[in-house]
Amino acid sequence: LHTLGGLQYLGLELPEDRYGAILRYQTDHDEAGRATSCGPRTSRLMVKVLLEEVQRLAIPVLTSATVIKLLHQRDENGEDRVAGAILATGHRAHNPWGLAIVTAPNVVLATGGPGELYRDSVYPHKCFGSLGLALEEGLTLTNLTESQFGIGTPRSTFPWNLSGTYVQVIPYIYSVDAEGNEYNFLADYYRTTQELASNIFRKGYQWPFHATRVMDFGSSLLDMAVAQEQQSGRQVFMDFNRNPEAVPGDLPFSLDRLDDDVRAYLENNDALAPSPIERLQRMNPLSISLYKMHGYDLTTQPLQFAMNNQHMNGGIEVDIWGQTSLPGCFAVGEVAGTHGVTRPGGAALNAGQVFAVRLARFIGCTQKRNIDGDIAQLVAPTLASIREIITQAHDNGTGMPLSVVREKIQARMSDHAGFICHADKVRRATRDALLLSEFVQRHGLAIKHVGEVAELFMWRHMALTSAAVLTQLTHYIDAGGGSRGARIILDRDGNSIPQTRNGFCDAWRFRSERTEDKKDKLLIHYCNGIFHVRETPVREFPIIRGIWFEKNWPGFLNGTIYQPQDE
Repeated sequence: LHTLGGLQYLGLELPEDRYGAILRYQTDHDEAGRATSCGPRTSRLMVKVLLEEVQRLAIPVLTSATVIKLLHQRDENGEDRVAGAILATGHRAHNPWGLAIVTAPNVVLATGGPGELYRDSVYPHKCFGSLGLALEEGLTLTNLTESQFGIGTPRSTFPWNLSGTYVQVIPYIYSVDAEGNEYNFLADYYRTTQELASNIFRKGYQWPFHATRVMDFGSSLLDMAVAQEQQSGRQVFMDFNRNPEAVPGDLPFSLDRLDDDVRAYLENNDALAPSPIERLQRMNPLSISLYKMHGYDLTTQPLQFAMNNQHMNGGIEVDIWGQTSLPGCFAVGEVAGTHGVTRPGGAALNAGQVFAVRLARFIGCTQKRNIDGDIAQLVAPTLASIREIITQAHDNGTGMPLSVVREKIQARMSDHAGFICHADKVRRATRDALLLSEFVQRHGLAIKHVGEVAELFMWRHMALTSAAVLTQLTHYIDAGGGSRGARIILDRDGNSIPQTRNGFCDAWRFRSERTEDKKDKLLIHYCNGIFHVRETPVREFPIIRGIWFEKNWPGFLNGTIYQPQDE
């Protein structure tokens, strides 16, 4: 609550009712209406007010700088700790490669998710995150098997999720083949026009693909249908000027024939206008303006979309204060593995705010220390390895260009580690990813000029990240793991078969999630060129009924709340 209040204090104008209560709505994996919004640019507005506060406090900011390696130092107890970072910058006045050294007793990784991991991605370009950096530095990562996928406009145009009111206004969804023929393809999957329209609406707050919602004509059957159209070579569109076409043999679309929850939502928001675009203008006019800013007029033209990767729910393993397995190194936001299988919408933004405050307090109260010793001696080994990597890549006439390694990684991840996984194909993809990562780590990449130094290291890290995700996914599948969250594990021996209007779809037979797999999380770390995967029980929820004011107040006053304890 205080982080939300802090954003308001800094100037984030969250909508309120006349009594001062913040307006709420229902979002992904949310049954209580836990979300609020300033419109489609909420995260940008959050960054704006926070950056303005950074500038007001005169906190130094390095722009055009990318962390490519962490510095390590042994403390007085012989424990390995973080000691700073080496950065690749765009400024080459002091050295030809534009490198910079920052020494610091604490480093916070708040770098977002690995958006460049997938070809079919709704992330903006150049979102690399720092999972590969973390692996390279020996940090433990968790649950890399868990991601989010959903419908959105592609990166080649304007990458954006088509969730919330975009689908709650129930636009017409159709596909077009190479000859320009139009297909009302969802009518092959849902039994009635009412069922079809109601599930389009539910993508508003059931936006991420979820394996269980493929069954019983649920909303994720729509995602499977969209993917099928893409695989057949058709383009898929959303038209806000037309209501859904009828399922053959059934009644036409009508706002009077919707499931009760759908009809009630539209009624409560006074959104019973005749066409989807009119309903969108009533419910969320800013969503129309957003696309218009990027050259798309939803009032006159349909919108092409596809299934895309959108979020990494796993990430770097952290404790309750955000500290990683490397003392002094912290992770916060999407890069931290705190989001679980069914991440509620906005949880990464919330976690970023909450953990930022928690780790700042933890650092301020327990981590005050200096980087001792000769700095030149501290950085020499790391700089030597960086120099070797850059020199090898710059002189490597037969090496693999960065564009080629990008294409290989993104194609493999989208084709074999997307939301649809074939149990018998993932292992082969893992082998290929490990071979590519080994090739890359042995200086197999090539760059043409020093301006590519930052991306050289980013793609080294992405190759490592891709191999880690597939290694952990193979471990999970080979151990008998089933479909959960945003991944469906297709298996000819699976125990679940989705049903469509035309009958059971055996091609989509899949494994269900096992109850025992809900009790553990998967950890992975990288050491001496080998990935090590293991299971560990999920953290127990604390028994808060045992917390009493008089008993626990001293712990806050004397700082013992920051000390490790058996959990």
